Amino acid sequence: MKSGFARAKDFQGTATRSEFWWFSVFNAVCSSLAGSLDVLLGLNRSREFDSGVTISGGGLSAAVSILLLLPMVAVFYRRIHAVGKRATPLVLFMLVLPLAMVAAALFPGGQSHLGMWRDVLIAVALIEAVLLVYVLVLLCRRGVLEAASVGADLP
Repeated sequence: MKSGFARAKDFQGTATRSEFWWFSVFNAVCSSLAGSLDVLLGLNRSREFDSGVTISGGGLSAAVSILLLLPMVAVFYRRIHAVGKRATPLVLFMLVLPLAMVAAALFPGGQSHLGMWRDVLIAVALIEAVLLVYVLVLLCRRGVLEAASVGADLP
């Protein structure tokens, strides 16, 4: 976890599987605790859009998410580099579904308007599900340097 913060702005180099997964666990625990504290302290707020979509969250969980975003993206980049792939196309494509969902939520017109977006969101979600499986496989693979250190054949 230390290296996640120490190398928070470092998008070069590599990260081991344990570095990535332990930082991910740390991120999940911090986010869960912040969300729970938001609820316990009454900081959780909800907003319903004209489209019928409701988004809720609190200030503490938002602050924790913002603080952990850069280190998490950096360790993700380094992990993907460790298996010999480029991370930028993966990150950019993974942003398509959340951005499409936000666009659908912000457009006025109620539930009837979501019908127009429904097919697009379903198609993008299916493509992103396949991409997610691919990314999880990459994240679990032994890195090039890790494989070389145990004498495995390099890809």
